[in-house]
Amino acid sequence: MSHFLSISGHRSGRAAIWGLAMLIGLSASACGTVGRVHAFPLYPGTEHPRAPESLARLEGPIQFVDALDVAAHGTAFDVLPGCHVVTLRRTIGDLSQNGGVWWSDLGWRSYAFRMKAGRLYSIEYATSFGSAGHGTLTLSAYERDARGQVLSTVGLVRTQVDIEACRAWEAAER
Repeated sequence: MSHFLSISGHRSGRAAIWGLAMLIGLSASACGTVGRVHAFPLYPGTEHPRAPESLARLEGPIQFVDALDVAAHGTAFDVLPGCHVVTLRRTIGDLSQNGGVWWSDLGWRSYAFRMKAGRLYSIEYATSFGSAGHGTLTLSAYERDARGQVLSTVGLVRTQVDIEACRAWEAAER
């Protein structure tokens, strides 16, 4: 399921582009791996890393995982399987296809992921721009297998019932 949002404040400017390019460059250089994004571990006992196939991977413009502020740790996280409530960063942005900069205020949007070991859970966005510089942002959340095949889409949390259903699923999986 995709969510359509209006993009506010599309603008061009060398200083804004330079600043964003520097931020992207610093993030990429801090990665340290080729072909697989380094993920920040969000599980107890991180001094003893776990096998990747025993964890779930979470990626996207994330602010909170289970009420823990993780934004300073990047956009990729390794978590234990189970129910995880993920809240997106309130504001996201990037370079547009025409070299300008765009950003969007998403408000607070959350997903309740039912995560399984060896799977990737991602929140992705795509943009499209009209001739006036205004555009549309499409948010999508996916569950993928180890080969990258999409297994399902995940909807936004609409009410507390969505979170309770996720937690009940986790309790049943144990």
